Amino acid sequence: MTPALRSRSSLRAIHIRQQVLVAAGHPEPERVRRRLHDALEVHLADALNARFAEAARASDETIWRIRRLDLDLVVNTSWDENELADAWATECRRAVTHAIETGGDGVSVVRFASPASFLASFLSDVANGSCWSKWWYGEFTGLRLLTRAAAIRTALLRKPLVGLQALATLAPSAMVLVIAELTRQDARVVVDALCAVLEDRDTPDDSAVLFAMARRDTLPVHRDDEERWVLRVLAESARVPAARPSRGFVALAHAMARLASLTAGAGERMAVIAHAIRLGDEVALQVVAFPDDADCLAPLLSLPASLRMEILTMVVSRDVVDATARHAPSSEFEWMPVAAPLLLAESVAAMPFEGATLGMPDIGTAGDPPAQCASAAALLRLWVMATACGGERAVRVLGDPIVRRLSGVGTQIATSDLVRWLGARTATDVQQLERVNAEWLWSRGAVGMGDWLLVHSQDRNDRPTVVLLDAARGHWLVQRDASLAQSPAELLPWFNGSMVERTPARVWCDTYESRAVLQEMPLTVDAVLLPEIDDRDTSDRSQVQRRLDRLADELAWIALPVSLQVPAEVERALYVIAQGTLRTLAWRMPGFARATLPHLWANFLAVDAQVVVGEHRMVATLSRPPLAMIVSMTGLFHLSYLLPWMTPSAVKLFPSERA
Repeated sequence: MTPALRSRSSLRAIHIRQQVLVAAGHPEPERVRRRLHDALEVHLADALNARFAEAARASDETIWRIRRLDLDLVVNTSWDENELADAWATECRRAVTHAIETGGDGVSVVRFASPASFLASFLSDVANGSCWSKWWYGEFTGLRLLTRAAAIRTALLRKPLVGLQALATLAPSAMVLVIAELTRQDARVVVDALCAVLEDRDTPDDSAVLFAMARRDTLPVHRDDEERWVLRVLAESARVPAARPSRGFVALAHAMARLASLTAGAGERMAVIAHAIRLGDEVALQVVAFPDDADCLAPLLSLPASLRMEILTMVVSRDVVDATARHAPSSEFEWMPVAAPLLLAESVAAMPFEGATLGMPDIGTAGDPPAQCASAAALLRLWVMATACGGERAVRVLGDPIVRRLSGVGTQIATSDLVRWLGARTATDVQQLERVNAEWLWSRGAVGMGDWLLVHSQDRNDRPTVVLLDAARGHWLVQRDASLAQSPAELLPWFNGSMVERTPARVWCDTYESRAVLQEMPLTVDAVLLPEIDDRDTSDRSQVQRRLDRLADELAWIALPVSLQVPAEVERALYVIAQGTLRTLAWRMPGFARATLPHLWANFLAVDAQVVVGEHRMVATLSRPPLAMIVSMTGLFHLSYLLPWMTPSAVKLFPSERA
């Protein structure tokens, strides 16, 4: 007989076997056996319910596991089926009562105080590898072939709240052992299941329990330990009678765990993250922390300032907390996680964006505060610098207040307004951007009039695309969908003088179709097919050609996130302008003039910076990139420049002294 693990009193028998003895010479022994079988099958459950109902206590959660009960009873075959079943139930109740009154012997009769205690015993035995030798875990037989982690996870998920109470029932050392068996993903699944059944309160009333746990227990130092620590905190809170864990409690526990793991690995950045938390500045936190870290830490910002300071003091080192509080009010200290715009701002400021955006609308009016305004040229500067940082980093750059100041864009303008402005650009606007950019490159000598290349590649979605690029330095001039490159009407504006003041002498094509289209147009351009790569050829065209197999990687690297929903034709124009900015920077690096965009970023531009905005200038200290020695030869990290739209207008860069 095995009582089921339920919230109400119940009795369950896994197997019932009856041996029927009748008098010798009985004329119909099979009929007797069948009547007894039918009585048990049809009426025994009701008879047991009637006999045990009077003895059951609603408040008693005790679980008894009885390995075997032997019942010996005499019945009259003339009784009806209800009387036969009642005789069985009466004897069964007597035997069960006797087993319970004599107490569990730990061998054939085992007692557990509650369903949580029973589950706790199972979890502990799974963790130490002894569970499957014990008969009373029969209901968990289906978990036998699973790994320890999977068996523990599945048992906890059957009834999450009972599972939480089971963990709380365990001794501290046993609980640590059980949770340690779970993988990070298993622990996350269990915590998510608990969140689904906990109260939905944003601010935990029992945060004192969480703080007490964090004080006496080792906080996680690795991301892999965060979910297990949160589960331990939940289990610890379940030990406290007055505690009522909620979803807000779980969110705060996650925030403290993430703060602890960041403290162990974020280095100097931790000071800026702690500064944002101390001030309760959500915007600053979104900028200085990676998106998933910022979202995880956000619950800390809703706490009172005194509690935030208490958490920082407890989790982060005292030196870091004190440092965040010592910033002089006369200077504004900020951390730039993506500091490449500081290196690009001078060259971007020199680009003719006033002419490129002629006729395009601004954001804000003359009567609006400066923080809510931006000229069309400033908006284009911001978008170009964001695009030049590549991929998902663009979103963070768009919201970075330092980059906005470098661009001349108000810091209070919503990113959605920036996206809306860019999405409203027309085909005419795009052509104007391409034309002004090409003329500016030609006027500076960055684009030659000798050889151009018209080549096919693929964008990030593996869609065919065609790029027109200069063979002298590898500047992209125009990018289009590959299908448009088959139209003379689409190609003609690139070469008939509307793009630049002169047309190139020769255009090298990588397909017969492209050459045929160019030959059909009324141009003096010599359209020829690209030859096979010759290692002995040292011409500019040959050097660019050798790197064309990496063009798809560059297009994928520079692509804006799909979430911004920028129109394709506007995107392509931004890619061309941003690529030109990066290519100009590459030519300042000795030996890396033709480096690909991902290589250029990883070795020279993937830096962060600590920025202090003073009364007379902005001073930025940049971290050292992998090839800092090459950068030091260019003086790039010692730049000084003026941006007339910014206050203060002077910018000074310094390299960090740390390795």
